[in-house]
Amino acid sequence: MGEFNFEGDISLKERKHIGNTLLNKCDGLKILCILFHNTIVKMGEVENKGMDNSNLILELELRIVCNILINFCFYNNHDSNVVQDFTHSDLLIEETCLMAIKLSLDTSFVPVRKIILVFYIYIRYLFGEKKEDSSHK
Repeated sequence: MGEFNFEGDISLKERKHIGNTLLNKCDGLKILCILFHNTIVKMGEVENKGMDNSNLILELELRIVCNILINFCFYNNHDSNVVQDFTHSDLLIEETCLMAIKLSLDTSFVPVRKIILVFYIYIRYLFGEKKEDSSHK
């Protein structure tokens, strides 16, 4: 996606805020959700369900995508458009999470805790509280 150099003494929280703002400008949520879905589909197509090097690379990619998606939701939950977009059916969050949980039953390299956390945020946005605070982090 590129690199951005910060000038001056900026805290980590401010850097995350600036990074998330830039992701919002380039329709980052949709891109992250598509990447999340495509990574899960790739995992489902793997023939060797054991701990192979190529499988570990896929697991690492999925962990990174989940971390970015979770942080994106935490730091942008004040924006009602992000909440509405995240729960929109076109992004396939619900189907992807359920497919990943089903896949984790016979595949040893699916990071199911991160998937469940993404699904939990989705359910909270869909039915419950729309805001995350520091106690949820």
